[in-house]
Amino acid sequence: MSDLRAAGELVDRGMELWAEDGELSFLAPPGVFTDSARTVLRAARAELLSLLEGGKRLAPALLIERGRVDDSSAEAPAGVRTMSFALSGPPDRVALEAALTELVARHEVLRTAYVRLRGFARLVHPPCPVTIVPGSQPPRPHASRPPLLTAALSDDHVLTLTVHAVAVDGMSLALLMEELGQLYAGAQLPQPPSAQLQVRRERAYLSSPEAQAAQRYWRQRLGDAPGLPLLAVPGSPESVPVEVPPSLARTVRARAAAAGTTPFTVLLAAFGRVLAKVTGASDMTVAVPIAHRWHADDERTVSGARDLLLLRLELDSGDPVALVHRERINAMEHGRLPFEVLLSDVNPPRAPGRHPVFGIQFALQGFGARLVPDLLDAQLAELPIAPLGEGMDCGLMLWDTPGGGYVGELACDGAAISGLEGVRRRYLELLADVF
Repeated sequence: MSDLRAAGELVDRGMELWAEDGELSFLAPPGVFTDSARTVLRAARAELLSLLEGGKRLAPALLIERGRVDDSSAEAPAGVRTMSFALSGPPDRVALEAALTELVARHEVLRTAYVRLRGFARLVHPPCPVTIVPGSQPPRPHASRPPLLTAALSDDHVLTLTVHAVAVDGMSLALLMEELGQLYAGAQLPQPPSAQLQVRRERAYLSSPEAQAAQRYWRQRLGDAPGLPLLAVPGSPESVPVEVPPSLARTVRARAAAAGTTPFTVLLAAFGRVLAKVTGASDMTVAVPIAHRWHADDERTVSGARDLLLLRLELDSGDPVALVHRERINAMEHGRLPFEVLLSDVNPPRAPGRHPVFGIQFALQGFGARLVPDLLDAQLAELPIAPLGEGMDCGLMLWDTPGGGYVGELACDGAAISGLEGVRRRYLELLADVF
């Protein structure tokens, strides 16, 4: 094992490293800095000082980041989130670049490279400038080269921002847009908490009795979960836009209020019913993106700390809204366990080339109305829709809109589900009938 890789094991165990006045400095959790760790750091000193030159800091990544950032995802289409805004006129380019640069300086994940030592680690860079390029296509951010936020401005005043997905979740995108408008206007904002605090809290949780109880719950709940009926060879993803107009959204919210639940539950229950109809499967596991934020400080930090909550929908009997509501409550009680840990515990059989635990994704992003910065009457021209993940069967992503409706995209693998126009029509009809 190389000296640097051996040092990577210490980072995996929670050690943070930086260079100060030509010397190697570190911060380590109790029990990590031992005599053997001292020997490792001495052997890797020259390599570490070279890696950390220029004010960089080496720190552990979240477990869910290490599972998401790999050699292929750095360049995959699903690896970026793009938003475009039509502006009412030309912005002050200097002020806009200064605001974007300040965003990167404020939020360390936007200036973080993910490097492979033993697994992946965060290599946090010092603040760096963001330059707005002409046109409609910003440079594609890469998980190993900060900044992870890039920008382009077209001649007709359309601002396009691209952020690497490892750095943001839906809450982060909304926070970035709120701060962008404020910074462009010259506001002085308080510094956010360090994203590294999330890593320390995650590590403390993983060694707790609560995490062990969550592992037992998921093994019992998902150990025998079946997958949808599939062809052996995956097909090609197909997609159609979905719009739930405000009038229909009001019906959804009324149904939710009557059941003592949320619109999310009603929208997912209808999606499950439609999939059961078109596939013949009444027992399915659905992955729902959630913000992996379990402390008040996390809501003020831009982070890619999103995770997956697995919901097993057994829709063969009873009110589907009540079934989904109960399943979601039970899952959330154990939802802090990172998906990567769950994946190592639960691995039911799936068809070749398909995801081993689930095949369906559903998301209701409640931040759509907050995605538009207060910047020259900006109008959102493109939502950051994520492509259907590799090995997935079907997915529905919805965003709320300022007008009170929902918009998004339905995507399915043609080998699993075909006729998406019909699936979309059935879905909207079911919502209208409030099943």
